[in-house]
Amino acid sequence: MTAAVHHLAIEQVPIGELRPDPANPRRISDGELESLTRSMRQFGLIDPIIARREDKVVIGGHQRLVAARKLGFKTVPVIFVDLSLEQARLLNLALNKISGSGA
Repeated sequence: MTAAVHHLAIEQVPIGELRPDPANPRRISDGELESLTRSMRQFGLIDPIIARREDKVVIGGHQRLVAARKLGFKTVPVIFVDLSLEQARLLNLALNKISGSGA
């Protein structure tokens, strides 16, 4: 099987345009959120959020988005992908498993 190669562009997007996916299975504890917020306060948001281009629903980076809002970020780096809703949900599950927080 051959993996697809995508040329991904990072865009700065107004934070209010992004919508969290209510079906996102990952939850974060208050302590983890505080740790992430401290890290982002010190280093910024260096890992882009992944979202569907069609509706700007977040696929990966829900916790970073929460921390960015908490810190008052006006824009965040986003990689938009053109995926169906089903593909986006599968990618969300894969990203959560990769990060060690699978559902």
